[in-house]
Amino acid sequence: MHHALLHHVIKGTMRFFDTTPVGRILNRFSNDMNTIDQNLNTTIVQFFTMLLALLSILAIQSSTAPMLLFLLVPVFICYVSYQRFYGKSCRELQRLDNISKSPVYAHFTQTLNGLATVRTFEMIEQSQRTQASKINENTKAFLLLNLINRWLGVRLEFLGAVVTSAVAFFVSHDHAVLSSAMAGLLLSYSQNMTSLLDWTIRCNIDMENMMNSVERIDEYCHVDTEPVTLFEHRHERYTLPQSRTLQLRPHWPEHGKIDFVNICVKYNPTGPPVLDGITFTVKSGEKVGICGRTGAGKSSLLLALFRMVSFDNAEEGGNIYIDEVSTTALTLTELRSRIAIIPQDPVLFAASVRFNLDPTGLATDTELWTAIQKSRLESLIKCLAGGLDAEILEGGDNFSVGERQLICLARAILRNSRILCLDEATASVDHATDEFIQTSIRKEFANATVLTIAHRVNTIVDYDKILVLKQGQIAEFGPPSELRRKPNGEFAGMLQNLG
Repeated sequence: MHHALLHHVIKGTMRFFDTTPVGRILNRFSNDMNTIDQNLNTTIVQFFTMLLALLSILAIQSSTAPMLLFLLVPVFICYVSYQRFYGKSCRELQRLDNISKSPVYAHFTQTLNGLATVRTFEMIEQSQRTQASKINENTKAFLLLNLINRWLGVRLEFLGAVVTSAVAFFVSHDHAVLSSAMAGLLLSYSQNMTSLLDWTIRCNIDMENMMNSVERIDEYCHVDTEPVTLFEHRHERYTLPQSRTLQLRPHWPEHGKIDFVNICVKYNPTGPPVLDGITFTVKSGEKVGICGRTGAGKSSLLLALFRMVSFDNAEEGGNIYIDEVSTTALTLTELRSRIAIIPQDPVLFAASVRFNLDPTGLATDTELWTAIQKSRLESLIKCLAGGLDAEILEGGDNFSVGERQLICLARAILRNSRILCLDEATASVDHATDEFIQTSIRKEFANATVLTIAHRVNTIVDYDKILVLKQGQIAEFGPPSELRRKPNGEFAGMLQNLG
């Protein structure tokens, strides 16, 4: 189940991750998987062990003293009624306990990720109060779960006392029929039967409650996934048969021309479109800057290019063509491997420098060092113990934000793609690093098609064209020299705001 859960979550769509809190996903992998691995199997074994022992005792008692069966019938009816009442309440309380743990995990994860911000704005006490309130909500369900367990325990112990007293009464009145040894056996078994009934009911109910975890994991094993194949070994994907397009054109894209044709994208099926009828063409080798206010659809445009979001109007002709090839005619692996990107938040894995630069393992050391030199990382990498094989901490914590971004730049240079995308890649770095990255891109990707989402508009004023988005539509598109002279134009207004 863990393999299926991991397989589907890794392949989950962007919509799944946008609508699912991280804490909820962590809860599935931690609490629910622990319940299944550690508790469920043991509980199932205990249930059948107790049940078989109980049936054996009943068989012995019914054969020795058949009259006891008439006593046990009403007792069993009470047991069953208690089990049904307790089972319904316990199942819902267990569900509430599992659900209320997700906000605890989510807030804790968010606090760790934003710890610097929390300390900067002196929000430590407020963060602690928020975490305490979420823990209290979880504790309420946990407390009620324990209270209802004691409620059941008191009643089961009372019924057990009734059974033991009835057996003792029966033995004392039929001492002429039963031998002392048989009487002692019945009394001993009656006490054992009480304990076995108690544990059989508890194991049965616990087993039903633990099946909630199975149900919750099974839910994530049926989430919407991307049509991409995962492999155990890093080189295995290169042995896949290529699509017919790449068989005929193995070096696609040769030029880097991009045609956006009537692109419409919605994150929520019932919500407004984030991209509404986007149509424009980027010629081969053009440098296009994309700007607009927050929520205008800039990042969504790149997500559509990488097919991380689907087109809502694909049946009506909405599509993206790269060198006259529809992106939907390629597999996701083929499409995404042919386009380089430098994201706003640099992503580094807890692995070696070599792996972070070249996850495929196909580049030579010479090629790796060449890309490192072009990114001005040579002195930094050489100072690390192990050089290219030096380990990077999780999230790249042993590198600054600027250094992590330069590693992403080296990764893009190493790929040598005809198309490069930058999603506000220099928004979080200092001015010197920003200037160096911009200079490197102009030099290393001089003949490539570049799409840049700009945080600082002055970084794209020398681009070939500017695309201004507004509420998911194209407000302006053309050379910056024309747009800056346009009266009351969107781009001209942005430049004026810069002073």
